[in-house]
Amino acid sequence: MLLHPTLKRTLPATLALLITAGCATGPSQEEIAAAQIETANQLIASGDYTAGAEEFLKLADAAPALLKDETPSNLKQVYQLTAAEAYIQAGDSLNARKTLALIDVDVLDQSLSNRYHLITAHIAEIDQQPEQVIQALSQIDLAAASPMSKKQILAMQISAFETLESSLEAIQARTLIDPLLESELEQDTNRRTIWTTIDQFDSEQFAQTERNIHPQLTGWLELNLIARESIFDTSLFADKVAEWRLHYPDHAAESPVLRELFTKSEVLGKKISTIALLLPNTGRFAQAGAAVRDGFLSAWYGENDQLEQPMVHVYQADASNILEVYQRAVDEGVDLVVGPLEKEAVKMLLSLSELPVKTLALNHLSTEELAEFSHHIDANHFYQFGLSPEQEAAQVAEKAWAEGFRQALAITPEDAWGDRLFTAFQEKYEALGGVIVDQQKFSTTEVDFSAAVIKLLDIDDSKERYNELTNELNRRIKFEPRPRKDMDFIFMAARPTQARQIRPQLLFHRASGIPVLTTSHAFGLPPHGEPDLDLEGVIIGDMPWMIKNQIIDPATPLAMQQNWPDNNAAFLRLFALGIDAYKVIPQLGRLRMQIGGKFEGETGNLYLNEHAQIQRDLAWAKFLRGKPEFLDSQYQNTQTALPDSESEEPTNK
Repeated sequence: MLLHPTLKRTLPATLALLITAGCATGPSQEEIAAAQIETANQLIASGDYTAGAEEFLKLADAAPALLKDETPSNLKQVYQLTAAEAYIQAGDSLNARKTLALIDVDVLDQSLSNRYHLITAHIAEIDQQPEQVIQALSQIDLAAASPMSKKQILAMQISAFETLESSLEAIQARTLIDPLLESELEQDTNRRTIWTTIDQFDSEQFAQTERNIHPQLTGWLELNLIARESIFDTSLFADKVAEWRLHYPDHAAESPVLRELFTKSEVLGKKISTIALLLPNTGRFAQAGAAVRDGFLSAWYGENDQLEQPMVHVYQADASNILEVYQRAVDEGVDLVVGPLEKEAVKMLLSLSELPVKTLALNHLSTEELAEFSHHIDANHFYQFGLSPEQEAAQVAEKAWAEGFRQALAITPEDAWGDRLFTAFQEKYEALGGVIVDQQKFSTTEVDFSAAVIKLLDIDDSKERYNELTNELNRRIKFEPRPRKDMDFIFMAARPTQARQIRPQLLFHRASGIPVLTTSHAFGLPPHGEPDLDLEGVIIGDMPWMIKNQIIDPATPLAMQQNWPDNNAAFLRLFALGIDAYKVIPQLGRLRMQIGGKFEGETGNLYLNEHAQIQRDLAWAKFLRGKPEFLDSQYQNTQTALPDSESEEPTNK
């Protein structure tokens, strides 16, 4: 059986010391079998631990109960403990445990008692029982242990606590072991691990952390709070650290952690004076680019009273010229690049060996696509922000699960977009434990979706059961086809015109009592601002900006919508994306550092995932009397207003 690496490394030295100590406290050499002890020691030194253990057990059997002065002898227990330790080195926890069972614990002094509990912990470690490791080690008086024994005990505690994911206890043990570590490399590794562990605490975990702990650990926790709150402001961070140092002089965090934090603060806290906005103004994505640009600049105009407002330079950029335009912006000295918008342009940008300035791309790459470029992406330099349909579909799954819906039906368009949304919904819903009972697809070339709805609700089976019953009874009976009962809700992926056809079909087939959840794509603002009665009862996840404006002043988004051909509501959402792309810039450092940190934006509550992608928590609303009404208390009784657009124009390039 293999031993834990810590045991392999530390036990031989410990064993040698303990054997020597045991011999020193025993009777004289004339009263013991000196040759047998020498043989046992040689067997253990040569790696034959089992044979060495057996020799020490023979010695234990022959050990005298009394010393020459008629005082009790502990030599028998010393030999038994040494034998158990040899069995541990052999990886034989069974015989080690049997050997401990021979020992009368009540006669052990403090030193031998500590050995006994340490051996018990080793046995539990071999048997992969971390709870028992911690229990055994808790019986040892750590203050009375030698530095070498203390280091071994703490190493075992760290391993057990980390196995149990008891983060606070693990870092407390790491704090205690730190001064016992001999090399600078060991200390640096230990201190970085302490910091990384604390850095993973979310706000709730941090608030629940008790402060009646080791002062060194309290210092670590307080420094982490300082970093979360101020590392993105270089001067503020320096001031807070200076005050922290007064309370914690010569703290272990000074090297290397604090040194590295100051370097990170210089990067995160760099003042943004000039922004390059890289968007297409020709070709397929020109209208989308214009919507994002207008939203971005409206937010910029809205901060016209700020003393240190950054300059914005707008560049025409798409997949055909992104590398050239990006380099030109860098050469002209911009501090931040926002864009590009097209996914292909983003991928081309990441083909560069490095991104010399902080870049906020306006699209999301998939995990697989990111993997192609992960070897040179600097997480502090490259961020992504987009309106991902897949993320919205996954949030529908999370919302349904939170509402207690465990079984789902799905109706989706028969195209690539519909397949992407369904796959994202399915993966998240099933990962949570949900069951998708059935999925039906509808043709995007038709306007009548009744066939898909009837199949989804199993109406045909209801009619078949009616016909079978009529034939069996040989008479007509009253009948109303009923939808199936084996689901809790329906996930609908649809565009506005499709959704306005599907919902009435569901109502017609008596499915009014079945909740329908959908993404923002089903909400498109009806012409002339009239109520969208065809969506009555539908629950939608959308950006707060769309819902707030629709509730407070429906004419506002309607008037803006006239700026884009085809009255496409998607451009309104891109306008909001532009607003948040500007407003989130000063928040990037904070979101990067704060686990669970969020920013309340127009497109949702924004936060960063592990890939530096800005994620959105959607707002949830239900259509009542044709208008979306917030279900989230956060957004109820709130208003939004578009910023004024009277200011000096940014430059176009």
